[in-house]
Amino acid sequence: HRGDFRGWVRLYRNLRDVSFLADATETRAQGHHDVARLRALIDDVRQQITASEPAPAELHALMQRVTALNDRLTVLELRFSARLGDASRITKQILLVVTLAAAAGLALASVLLTRRTLQRQEAAEQARLALALEKESAERTNRAKDEFLSRVSHELRTPLNAILGFAQLMQCDEAQPLSPAQSQRLLRVMQGGRHLLSLVDDILDLSAIQQGAVQITPREIELRDVADASLALVDGMRETHSVRMVCDWPASGPRIYSDPLRLQQVLVNLLSNAIKYNRPGGEVRLECRVEGDTSHPSEVALSVRDTGPGLSSEQIAKLFQPFERLGAEYGSVMGNGLGLVIVRQLVLRLGGRLDVESLPGSGSSFTVHLPVAPA
Repeated sequence: HRGDFRGWVRLYRNLRDVSFLADATETRAQGHHDVARLRALIDDVRQQITASEPAPAELHALMQRVTALNDRLTVLELRFSARLGDASRITKQILLVVTLAAAAGLALASVLLTRRTLQRQEAAEQARLALALEKESAERTNRAKDEFLSRVSHELRTPLNAILGFAQLMQCDEAQPLSPAQSQRLLRVMQGGRHLLSLVDDILDLSAIQQGAVQITPREIELRDVADASLALVDGMRETHSVRMVCDWPASGPRIYSDPLRLQQVLVNLLSNAIKYNRPGGEVRLECRVEGDTSHPSEVALSVRDTGPGLSSEQIAKLFQPFERLGAEYGSVMGNGLGLVIVRQLVLRLGGRLDVESLPGSGSSFTVHLPVAPA
């Protein structure tokens, strides 16, 4: 801006030592000095002219000096214009170089951007191929697992059923009764066979649930009927472990929308665990409550509580990991660590959820939340 004097001063200080501006700056300074001298000479000439008695010789000398200074200023003006022309040409060259450099920079940036885009596209394609290969590998693994489980089902369940069947025949053979020692050994064989058969069944059930192959047929059912059938199935185990069973049920049994067979599987598993891991003479309480508005209930909560040793928070965190028995594998209670995993998966498939509450020394509570039947 022409009125920005400070800016002009800064510009002059920054550019006065530049080679193509040094001569022009020096010429301009000389011109200013000669103009000042010329003004002084003109003042002297004016004084001689206006004097009462002018001196012709001095006036002639002053005019010669004025003429010489005027010629010198003309030369300086031509030199200054020439230097500015050189500066202008150099500036144009600099601008041209800067423009070319900027164009080269933009071209290089475009090349780098294109290269990066291609690299990203290549990486995305490699990731897609890797994902496809991983998916194919997972599918092959699942097919191999299915084939393995099918072989396990055939190769283990068939002979196990035969072993258990012949063991029961030997146990019931009145013509050739077994001695007490033989009966005890046969009982251990039957216990081991049932445990192994239960493990095979649980593995097959878990695999079928994870693959979505379990058939769920929900319908409107009376929850009390499913609970009574489940209690009947575990009554023999309850007597063996000397555990007392308590039911806390509402006056009018709620109706729910669920699969009775799978819900019974869930209840039997929870009741069996509550009995097996209880203390001698302990108690198992089966509670049912309707949650939500009385006239418009939202869900039914079915709880199985025991008076066993309870679980710590660390144990609860591992509770639903397959084959995790939380140290019970070193005790006398038989199990495989798959029951609760299957229970949780089935509850989810039934449209509900499973909550766990437990404290060491205070027993455990497993609550199944299920939707009520639509009105």
